[in-house]
Amino acid sequence: MAKPLSLNEIRIRAARFFGEWKNSPGDERQDAQSFVRDLLKVYGVTETRAAFYEKRVRKASSGGQGYIDALIPGLALIEMKSAGKNLVVAEQQALDYVNGLTEAESPRWILTSDFKKFRLLDLTAPQGEDVTEWSIEDFPKNSDRLAFFAGYGVRQFASRAQEQASISAAQLMADLYESLEGSGYDDHSASVFLVRTLNSSR
Repeated sequence: MAKPLSLNEIRIRAARFFGEWKNSPGDERQDAQSFVRDLLKVYGVTETRAAFYEKRVRKASSGGQGYIDALIPGLALIEMKSAGKNLVVAEQQALDYVNGLTEAESPRWILTSDFKKFRLLDLTAPQGEDVTEWSIEDFPKNSDRLAFFAGYGVRQFASRAQEQASISAAQLMADLYESLEGSGYDDHSASVFLVRTLNSSR
């Protein structure tokens, strides 16, 4: 079994993802599957792992047929919308799909996105503590929130200072990646440089 990506590698990949998608027009029909595939690659999830795209499901509310944009059974459901669409409405649609899944398929997490924003619902958390939202610009410093895709549990920080340090480090990596991108480094060279920088700073 492959070793999970380190959180530092995830943050570097998240910075790259932001660089590639920050200027996307956010067309659900044309780009949703590419966006989701690239997002999951940040966490090492590829076609060889259990991610199902455009999974057919029966809507619990109407009995009609729908399609889940992406499902990792027992873990997460992802629902995409075009830029500017209401993510709360998208989340309700996703919940309707969940009710049509088997117990083994039912996810803990529901992630909705309109290419510009992310909304994450934890179905096991108490109401009021179950939803987190962030923009694509803030994805690199929020990438740990989706680390469950790479096999990590929910991160608990020992202190507020530790949490802030982690956020600051993620933001620094995102800024560095953008600077390298503008100076002629390709994706691979930029990633190698950032990994070496992180390792030498430990």
